[in-house]
Amino acid sequence: YFTDVPENIAWKWSEASGATEFLAPSGVAREQATGFREPGANGLAISHDGSLLICNHGRRAVERMDFETGHREIIAATFNGKKFNSPNDVVEGPDGSLFFTDPPYGLEGMNDSPLKEQDANGVYRLSPDGEITRLIDTMTFPNGIVLSPDSQTLYVSQSDPDQPVILLYMTAHDTLMRIRTTSIGLAWS
Repeated sequence: YFTDVPENIAWKWSEASGATEFLAPSGVAREQATGFREPGANGLAISHDGSLLICNHGRRAVERMDFETGHREIIAATFNGKKFNSPNDVVEGPDGSLFFTDPPYGLEGMNDSPLKEQDANGVYRLSPDGEITRLIDTMTFPNGIVLSPDSQTLYVSQSDPDQPVILLYMTAHDTLMRIRTTSIGLAWS
Protein backbone atom coordinates (compact mmCIF):
# COMPACT_ATOMS: atom_id res chain seq x y z
CA TYR A 1 0.00 0.00 0.00
CA PHE A 2 1.34 3.43 -0.92
CA THR A 3 0.09 6.92 -1.70
CA ASP A 4 0.42 9.47 -4.46
CA VAL A 5 -0.02 12.49 -2.20
CA PRO A 6 -0.39 15.24 -4.87
CA GLU A 7 -2.95 13.16 -6.80
CA ASN A 8 -4.88 12.22 -3.61
CA ILE A 9 -4.83 8.48 -4.43
CA ALA A 10 -3.77 5.44 -2.41
CA TRP A 11 -2.61 2.38 -4.33
CA LYS A 12 -2.04 -1.26 -3.57
CA TRP A 13 0.49 -3.39 -5.37
CA SER A 14 0.70 -7.13 -5.85
CA GLU A 15 2.95 -9.23 -8.02
CA ALA A 16 -0.09 -10.65 -9.81
CA SER A 17 -1.94 -7.38 -10.51
CA GLY A 18 0.71 -4.68 -10.27
CA ALA A 19 -0.49 -1.30 -8.98
CA THR A 20 -4.24 -0.84 -8.61
CA GLU A 21 -6.13 2.13 -7.23
CA PHE A 22 -7.22 1.50 -3.65
CA LEU A 23 -8.64 4.80 -2.32
CA ALA A 24 -9.63 7.87 -4.34
CA PRO A 25 -9.67 10.30 -2.79
CA SER A 26 -7.23 8.94 -0.24
CA GLY A 27 -7.87 11.93 2.02
CA VAL A 28 -10.47 14.62 1.46
CA ALA A 29 -11.89 15.53 -1.95
CA ARG A 30 -10.15 18.64 -3.26
CA GLU A 31 -13.41 20.62 -3.50
CA GLN A 32 -13.95 20.03 0.25
CA ALA A 33 -10.41 21.05 1.21
CA THR A 34 -10.21 24.84 1.17
CA GLY A 35 -6.83 25.98 2.48
CA PHE A 36 -4.99 22.75 1.67
CA ARG A 37 -2.17 22.28 -0.79
CA GLU A 38 -2.26 18.48 -0.45
CA PRO A 39 -5.53 17.13 1.04
CA GLY A 40 -4.73 13.46 0.41
CA ALA A 41 -3.33 10.75 2.63
CA ASN A 42 0.41 10.50 3.08
CA GLY A 43 1.97 7.78 5.25
CA LEU A 44 0.32 4.38 5.55
CA ALA A 45 1.17 1.44 7.81
CA ILE A 46 -0.38 -1.93 8.51
CA SER A 47 -1.25 -2.10 12.20
CA HIS A 48 -0.56 -5.13 14.38
CA ASP A 49 -4.31 -5.76 14.41
CA GLY A 50 -4.40 -5.94 10.59
CA SER A 51 -6.06 -2.56 10.01
CA LEU A 52 -4.55 0.21 7.91
CA LEU A 53 -3.17 3.30 9.66
CA ILE A 54 -3.57 6.42 7.52
CA CYS A 55 -1.98 9.85 7.96
CA ASN A 56 -4.67 11.99 6.36
CA HIS A 57 -3.55 15.54 5.51
CA GLY A 58 -7.06 16.70 4.57
CA ARG A 59 -8.62 15.53 7.83
CA ARG A 60 -5.53 16.67 9.77
CA ALA A 61 -5.70 13.34 11.57
CA VAL A 62 -4.44 9.80 11.95
CA GLU A 63 -7.08 7.27 10.96
CA ARG A 64 -7.57 3.52 11.30
CA MET A 65 -9.30 1.73 8.40
CA ASP A 66 -10.88 -1.72 8.52
CA PHE A 67 -9.92 -3.54 5.32
CA GLU A 68 -13.10 -5.65 5.27
CA THR A 69 -15.63 -2.85 5.66
CA GLY A 70 -13.63 0.15 4.43
CA HIS A 71 -14.75 2.04 7.57
CA ARG A 72 -12.30 4.78 8.55
CA GLU A 73 -12.14 6.01 12.15
CA ILE A 74 -10.19 9.06 13.31
CA ILE A 75 -7.96 8.01 16.22
CA ALA A 76 -5.93 11.23 16.66
CA ALA A 77 -6.95 14.72 15.49
CA THR A 78 -5.92 17.22 18.16
CA PHE A 79 -3.26 17.97 20.73
CA ASN A 80 -4.06 20.31 23.63
CA GLY A 81 -7.40 21.11 21.99
CA LYS A 82 -5.83 22.27 18.71
CA LYS A 83 -5.95 20.52 15.33
CA PHE A 84 -2.83 18.85 14.01
CA ASN A 85 -1.07 20.44 11.02
CA SER A 86 -1.14 17.48 8.63
CA PRO A 87 0.05 14.13 10.03
CA ASN A 88 2.63 12.70 7.68
CA ASP A 89 4.11 9.33 8.69
CA VAL A 90 3.30 6.75 11.37
CA VAL A 91 4.90 3.70 12.98
CA GLU A 92 3.48 1.34 15.60
CA GLY A 93 5.41 0.13 18.61
CA PRO A 94 5.14 -3.39 20.04
CA ASP A 95 2.79 -2.20 22.81
CA GLY A 96 0.38 -0.63 20.29
CA SER A 97 1.68 2.93 20.75
CA LEU A 98 1.67 4.97 17.54
CA PHE A 99 4.44 7.45 16.82
CA PHE A 100 3.73 10.02 14.10
CA THR A 101 5.12 13.20 12.58
CA ASP A 102 3.10 16.38 12.01
CA PRO A 103 4.70 18.84 9.58
CA PRO A 104 2.61 21.50 7.77
CA TYR A 105 2.98 19.97 4.28
CA GLY A 106 -0.74 19.53 3.66
CA LEU A 107 -1.57 23.16 4.44
CA GLU A 108 -1.53 25.86 1.76
CA GLY A 109 1.27 28.22 2.85
CA MET A 110 2.61 25.53 5.21
CA ASN A 111 3.96 27.33 8.34
CA ASP A 112 2.23 30.56 7.27
CA SER A 113 -1.19 28.93 6.83
CA PRO A 114 -4.03 30.61 8.72
CA LEU A 115 -5.30 27.06 9.40
CA LYS A 116 -2.18 26.13 11.38
CA GLU A 117 -3.08 25.78 15.07
CA GLN A 118 -0.10 23.93 16.57
CA ASP A 119 2.80 26.05 17.84
CA ALA A 120 5.35 23.48 16.61
CA ASN A 121 5.83 20.92 13.88
CA GLY A 122 5.96 17.96 16.20
CA VAL A 123 6.47 14.28 16.73
CA TYR A 124 3.75 12.61 18.80
CA ARG A 125 2.94 9.39 20.61
CA LEU A 126 -0.60 8.03 20.79
CA SER A 127 -0.65 5.53 23.65
CA PRO A 128 -2.89 2.45 23.62
CA ASP A 129 -5.18 4.19 26.17
CA GLY A 130 -5.69 7.16 23.79
CA GLU A 131 -3.38 9.69 25.46
CA ILE A 132 -1.47 11.91 23.02
CA THR A 133 1.94 13.26 24.01
CA ARG A 134 4.16 15.60 22.02
CA LEU A 135 7.61 14.01 22.15
CA ILE A 136 9.59 16.44 19.98
CA ASP A 137 8.87 20.10 19.23
CA THR A 138 12.25 21.27 17.94
CA MET A 139 12.21 20.01 14.35
CA THR A 140 11.40 22.34 11.47
CA PHE A 141 9.92 19.68 9.15
CA PRO A 142 9.66 16.24 10.82
CA ASN A 143 8.90 13.67 8.16
CA GLY A 144 9.75 9.96 8.06
CA ILE A 145 9.59 7.93 11.26
CA VAL A 146 10.55 4.33 12.05
CA LEU A 147 11.47 2.16 15.02
CA SER A 148 14.54 -0.06 15.13
CA PRO A 149 13.84 -3.83 14.98
CA ASP A 150 14.23 -4.07 18.77
CA SER A 151 11.97 -0.98 19.22
CA GLN A 152 14.61 0.69 21.41
CA THR A 153 15.47 3.49 18.97
CA LEU A 154 13.11 5.89 17.21
CA TYR A 155 14.49 7.37 13.97
CA VAL A 156 12.95 10.64 12.75
CA SER A 157 14.02 12.38 9.55
CA GLN A 158 13.78 16.09 8.99
CA SER A 159 13.18 17.10 5.38
CA ASP A 160 14.35 20.68 5.72
CA PRO A 161 16.65 21.48 2.76
CA ASP A 162 18.58 23.88 5.02
CA GLN A 163 19.05 21.30 7.77
CA PRO A 164 18.44 17.71 6.60
CA VAL A 165 19.08 15.40 9.55
CA ILE A 166 18.05 12.10 11.03
CA LEU A 167 17.52 12.16 14.79
CA LEU A 168 17.91 9.03 16.89
CA TYR A 169 16.10 8.73 20.21
CA MET A 170 16.12 5.99 22.81
CA THR A 171 12.56 4.99 23.69
CA ALA A 172 13.12 3.56 27.18
CA HIS A 173 10.56 4.11 29.96
CA ASP A 174 8.04 6.08 27.86
CA THR A 175 10.46 8.98 27.48
CA LEU A 176 12.75 9.98 24.67
CA MET A 177 16.41 10.66 25.11
CA ARG A 178 18.24 12.07 22.09
CA ILE A 179 21.26 9.92 21.38
CA ARG A 180 22.50 11.20 18.05
CA THR A 181 21.90 13.52 15.12
CA THR A 182 23.15 12.40 11.74
CA SER A 183 23.47 14.95 8.95
CA ILE A 184 22.51 13.68 5.57
CA GLY A 185 23.98 15.02 2.39
CA LEU A 186 21.19 15.71 -0.05
CA ALA A 187 21.30 17.30 -3.45
CA TRP A 188 18.24 19.48 -4.04
CA SER A 189 17.37 20.45 -7.58
